[in-house]
Amino acid sequence: MGRRKRQKKTCYMCSEPATSREHVPPLCFFPEKDEFRKNLITIPSCEKHNSIKSGNDQYLFAVITSNIENNQIAREQSKKTLKAITQRPWLLSTFFKELRPIKVGNVTTGIFHVDKERFEESIDQISRGIYYHHFKKSVELQSTMISQSLFADSKTQGAIERNNFLFQWREYSAKMFSQYPKYGQNPAIYYYQIAKDEASNNVAIRHVFYEGVVIDVALHS
Repeated sequence: MGRRKRQKKTCYMCSEPATSREHVPPLCFFPEKDEFRKNLITIPSCEKHNSIKSGNDQYLFAVITSNIENNQIAREQSKKTLKAITQRPWLLSTFFKELRPIKVGNVTTGIFHVDKERFEESIDQISRGIYYHHFKKSVELQSTMISQSLFADSKTQGAIERNNFLFQWREYSAKMFSQYPKYGQNPAIYYYQIAKDEASNNVAIRHVFYEGVVIDVALHS
């Protein structure tokens, strides 16, 4: 009997043949130490989607590691961004558009405008990657997301309502996902929780970065 042909894997985002494996979340989130880079999640990707994603990885990394609620690992990781900005000053306005200082309690920090479209495109791809990893198949559903850390500037219209909603959502989300297991070899850097409605096949994913940034994503019809 002849050998069976091994079926070539396709990209997690489309039906094109996979040409590489992609880290989910991006490799840059994990410190360059052996204990943090073991058993990372990788998925098959085509050249097009891998290149699109890599273009946004550094932006997403800069935004997420800048969050004041993150752990010490994120603060150490954020030094990569500071180094990049020192070498290429124009990156400051790219990563932290309209940056200005604010005070949170007794801590002086900064507030900046987030490119929502770019941010959500990156999280959408991570969500589809996690879906592929978890269920071993691609997903063709739409995505809707709520980032629990993207508060509105107090100077903008509707900021109070937006921010109050986020505080309420934080409580609701934590309670909703409390019954679901956490997946990820490095939970201090990243883990996810996932819930699937068998009747509709809709899925909810809770991404947690550095124990401080939480993004809830619904993949739905």
